[in-house]
Amino acid sequence: MVSAEFRYKSVESIVPIYAPLDTKKPSIHRFYDTSAISPSGRFLAVTEFTSDTSMPKHGDYANVCIIELSSGEYIYRTLTQAWDTQVGAHVQWGATDDDLFFNRMDTENWSPYAVKYSLSTDSEKAYTGSVYFVKNSGEHFISPCLNRINRVQPGYGTHIPPSSRKYNVGFPKDDGLYVTSTESKKTHLLLSFYDIYTALEKDFKELDLENGGCYGFHAKYSPDDKKIMFILRWMPNGSAEGRSRTKNYLITFNADGSDICLVVSPSEWAGGHHPTWCPDSNSVIMNLISPRKNVYLTKAVRALEKIAQKLGQRFFVPQFALKFVKITADGIHKETLAPSHIGSGHPTMDPSQRFIITDAYPSEVLSKDGRHVPIRVIDTLKNKSENLVQIDVLPEYSGSNQEWRVDPHPAWSKCGRWLIFNGCHQGCRTVFLADFDSYIKG
Repeated sequence: MVSAEFRYKSVESIVPIYAPLDTKKPSIHRFYDTSAISPSGRFLAVTEFTSDTSMPKHGDYANVCIIELSSGEYIYRTLTQAWDTQVGAHVQWGATDDDLFFNRMDTENWSPYAVKYSLSTDSEKAYTGSVYFVKNSGEHFISPCLNRINRVQPGYGTHIPPSSRKYNVGFPKDDGLYVTSTESKKTHLLLSFYDIYTALEKDFKELDLENGGCYGFHAKYSPDDKKIMFILRWMPNGSAEGRSRTKNYLITFNADGSDICLVVSPSEWAGGHHPTWCPDSNSVIMNLISPRKNVYLTKAVRALEKIAQKLGQRFFVPQFALKFVKITADGIHKETLAPSHIGSGHPTMDPSQRFIITDAYPSEVLSKDGRHVPIRVIDTLKNKSENLVQIDVLPEYSGSNQEWRVDPHPAWSKCGRWLIFNGCHQGCRTVFLADFDSYIKG
């Protein structure tokens, strides 16, 4: 699949690493929950930045690219204005190699909308709704409002003029999670925030609904397409844009919007991050402090750790280390996986559910120098952890608030053989592939 000429030998690794892109053109793959490799394994799809040495502005362009992995040839490149620094234009494959989804921008209204590009006909189909996550079947895709995401998480939405930004008050009836049919092209509000509030009212009783707003963040179909997980972020009035003061809620529901469950509350979430579906479609995995510590003490410890980092010191409290926690989709049962190993980064499980793959942030204890981070594999059967590779993640420019940091976001290919992750080659962000086949068979 991947030509041997792209073997990357600038780092030591226990599995073969490949760099198939032009390493002088800054590029990233989408995220750790979707595969940038096409279903057949023939192509790689990425967002390529035209420049990454200053903060992007509304109207700036990025490229959506398709690369043939056997040759490294760029066979498709198109400009878009609907992108952001951490996930690009949400470029991702549908059910086949002929279905590539990403976002474009209607600059008259500063409204992002999804398109599906067909490689075989060199044509695209436009939709009214934006795309965040596509069903494995390719029949539908879902999205929160991409023009609101930057209120609670810079880097994951789109760049629009300040005058076009939208703000929520309480749990509005006209915003929430949107779903689009790829066949009919119709988009509708699958669940409003008001619908969610009504279903889980007792879980939001501590909120002052007149002094804050609820916003949507990550939305993901389960691998079997039957369920959706959705992260809600409550932002109090007067908060600076960003995630520091938000309350995070993880909910799940059926793909038709029924049976809404609270899986992780803000008090359980405190100090943790990055939930995603397990391959069984009945549970999620994320980093949490386990066993659970006092929420206020957790916040105080995390604040001290951040202060130490700003002062150039590395300070961590072992008792508040993250663990990999598996939680059933109804939120009832929780299990700590590989309990003797520290959680970090963006954890996912391989299709067999034996291996956990994750990276780390430069600020986390597993990064030794604040520049290189491990791509780790944790064997839950053997209770063993190994670094596949230590990858450079320090780009030439990281952004005024680290919006243009490089997160590896290691993602599995659909066949479970390949890992796709971001890193830097001589200061330029690029996409790497790791061949996990020999490790699995070994």
